[in-house]
Amino acid sequence: MHRLGFSASAISAMVFVFASCAAPPASDESAETGTAATTPAAATEQTPGPPAATVTIDASAKPVLDRLIAQYKPLKGVSVVAMHQIKAPNRILDETARAIWIERPNRFRVDAQGVTLAQCDGNTCTIFNRQTGAMDVVPTPADLPDAIKQVRVLGGGSIAGSGAIVSALLSPEPLKTLLNNVSRVEHTTHRQDDVLVLHLREDRGTVRAGTRVALFIPHSGPAWIAQADVIPKDIVVHTRIAFQDWTPVEPTGPASDQPPSTDP
Repeated sequence: MHRLGFSASAISAMVFVFASCAAPPASDESAETGTAATTPAAATEQTPGPPAATVTIDASAKPVLDRLIAQYKPLKGVSVVAMHQIKAPNRILDETARAIWIERPNRFRVDAQGVTLAQCDGNTCTIFNRQTGAMDVVPTPADLPDAIKQVRVLGGGSIAGSGAIVSALLSPEPLKTLLNNVSRVEHTTHRQDDVLVLHLREDRGTVRAGTRVALFIPHSGPAWIAQADVIPKDIVVHTRIAFQDWTPVEPTGPASDQPPSTDP
């Protein structure tokens, strides 16, 4: 299991690394809209994204993306605990553990602090209503990309969250889903990890232009994501997600029977 613990100085250094990875804007307009900046052809590879959009992938990022996709491609499902921290420069503002269980093609459950936030057995989908304390029945997603769009705790339309990242990697077309709203993928390293920095386009109602999602993937061994940092543009507060206890799962019953534990 790949677990990460960092000092305050190390955390600051890592955030600085991501800041230095920002794509040089071709103009003020490109910086505001999140469109990809122009880079030398020899250093990048163009990969199709959603209609009328392209993703610029740095050459060194391509093999890391390939390893990541290959790690999850053969799995029927997976469970994982995602430790969310909302971090300011000198303190942690909030910390929550989410237990995530996802199975192809459209079954999932997400628990946090003893509450089931969302679950779907493939036929019926329910979402926790924070105002009423009840589980509301909602339309059942056809597949995991559909769930990312419909279910807030699985992204609500964006991959900038733990449930969305896992859902994207288990989707029928994982690379397309993961990079659906991404303008550029950069690659850097930090200690024992490769780091993929995804630059998100603006998506009204979900993320602002310039938001980056940094995925930490071990240099060697299984390419389970160890950590994800969600870093909004021009905001000092960011979200750190440490993934623990990745476990492949086999189809064995309804999603309501399959929550992973968040106990220490």
